[in-house]
Amino acid sequence: SPMWTLNPVYCTNVTIRGVTVETKGPNTDGCDPDSCTDVWIKDCTFSNGDDCIAVKSGRDHDGRRVNIPSENIVIQDCRFAAGHGGVTMGSETAGGIRNVFAERCHFDSADLDMAMRFKTNPARGGYVEDIYIRDCTVKTAKFGIHMTLRYGSGGRRDGDSPPVMRNIDIRNSTFGTLTKGPIFIEGYSAGNKITDVTIADCQFTAAKQPVAVTNAAGIKLINVRQGER
Repeated sequence: SPMWTLNPVYCTNVTIRGVTVETKGPNTDGCDPDSCTDVWIKDCTFSNGDDCIAVKSGRDHDGRRVNIPSENIVIQDCRFAAGHGGVTMGSETAGGIRNVFAERCHFDSADLDMAMRFKTNPARGGYVEDIYIRDCTVKTAKFGIHMTLRYGSGGRRDGDSPPVMRNIDIRNSTFGTLTKGPIFIEGYSAGNKITDVTIADCQFTAAKQPVAVTNAAGIKLINVRQGER
């Protein structure tokens, strides 16, 4: 595909199962449910030039006009190799993203930038909330968990529609060799923070950079271990 490969838009009751997507080049996402409800993605393999799975909900002004969220999305037993993000929320968040559940996924590539990725900015609007990820294995990636409200889409990080990012729970997962950082959480400003993130019962074996958290509140690291077991 020259761009997004699997891209259901405004759909309900979608099953994507047993699919392998291998792409290269800019914007070659693997699977992007966009403003969809009740989506099941299972037993799929992705190696992409951009995000592997990216949940979206409309872009900027047009997305806010249509105002359809992506919700009730389940991702199970998928494998991720190369890509910008493995399981990704955004960056198009105008209609809102909520109730996403990912479990038993495996991430393994030095060419995977961010295993679990959350991205948007004040031009996007909307929200990312109630996201649950558990029982995943990240063998190799650059970042383990990466969240930002300052995503530079097309070089743009500012706008008049600040999004909300909150209520994210990641647990019971292991992270092996990370060539950059284990956890990166970056709100936009003191008045536009990422809030209420819980990372629990996770093991980070090796990372070159420390945990970095700015412009965020209610960040809980519970039984999070760094270094060798």
